[in-house]
Amino acid sequence: MEELALQIIETLPLSLRRLTADLSEEQLRRRPAAGEWSIAEITGHLIDKTEVWGERFRHIATQDQPSLPAFDQDAWVRERGYQAQPFPALAERLGGMLMQLAAELRQLPPEAWERVGLHEERGRLSLAEACRIYAISLPQHVEQIVSARAAALARPA
Repeated sequence: MEELALQIIETLPLSLRRLTADLSEEQLRRRPAAGEWSIAEITGHLIDKTEVWGERFRHIATQDQPSLPAFDQDAWVRERGYQAQPFPALAERLGGMLMQLAAELRQLPPEAWERVGLHEERGRLSLAEACRIYAISLPQHVEQIVSARAAALARPA
């Protein structure tokens, strides 16, 4: 089991709450610059990412060398319209998904962590490697939220 990766997954909801508690809906939707995501869109992306990686983890744990397709993250954020969705619902959904994912991963037997899937872009990945890749990306998204927060607070409405 990848304890550190699981702890990163489990702590993201608290980080998100702390970073957004004092922001207005308008600030949560303010894009730092053209072509960059708002906090609402970053949160939506994290929902997508958790959905995709969660499915990958389940396939690796239960199938023999499953194919793990890539996804177009920008297209998903646009198509799913996260910018227009109520932020509290997005944050709650993400938090629930992360806690469920961590609980599922904690229930896996030790041998599942050595099973392998074939990622379309990254090649062969064990479940342990896949979990680390996903978890390592989460603090990067927290940094992205910190930057978007700073930009939202710096500009008047």
